[in-house]
Amino acid sequence: RRLNLSHNYFNEMGSTGANQANSTFPVMPHLEELILDHCDIRSIELHTFANLPNLKLLSLKSNPIYTFSPALILPNLEALHLYVEDDDEEGYRQSFFNFPAGLFEDLSMEKLRILELHNVHFGDLSDYHFKG
Repeated sequence: RRLNLSHNYFNEMGSTGANQANSTFPVMPHLEELILDHCDIRSIELHTFANLPNLKLLSLKSNPIYTFSPALILPNLEALHLYVEDDDEEGYRQSFFNFPAGLFEDLSMEKLRILELHNVHFGDLSDYHFKG
């Protein structure tokens, strides 16, 4: 019940061709762990993980992601590992991590027990970022 796709190249997940958001992954009701480490992921479109209803662990270590996407708000997720890798490619480097305030407030993640955000360079962070 684990799928490890580490060290593949995805760049912008759920955004191109026939691989649009909710068809990025087929319906996999038994998948509980998805490992996407070192995949050069820069963005994740909304509904990218919609066909993974029982996903409990999502690992996005060592990817140049600079925005906490609403696509990461998954109701059954228990652990989310996001380690931002510095991206020196021209046009992609951002100075601060975009972590929208109130992201957890309207969308339920009651089962989340582990949220690891490493190397994210917050510009502005307050208690209202984590309400919910």
